[in-house]
Amino acid sequence: MAITQIITQLPAAPDPSMSEEDFDAHATEFTAALPPLVTEINALAGQINAESANVNTKATAAATSETNALAAKNAAATSATSDAKRNKAAAGLQ
Repeated sequence: MAITQIITQLPAAPDPSMSEEDFDAHATEFTAALPPLVTEINALAGQINAESANVNTKATAAATSETNALAAKNAAATSATSDAKRNKAAAGLQ
């Protein structure tokens, strides 16, 4: 899953130095933008949580693969050592 949610930029917040009319207009616009922002943030949080779970699953699988590869490497080395000893013994070179 990809993170696709876009967060819409909020309008300018009201500033106490504005005239009362401008402050009221900015406050109305700003507060009206908050409920959609909450919806966008909640959607983004869901996508982040899902992607995080996906990353954790892949990290666990990678760690398991690493462990299995190391075990196979060690088994191959042990087998090679045993084969060399067996070959020497068979040739009477001990």
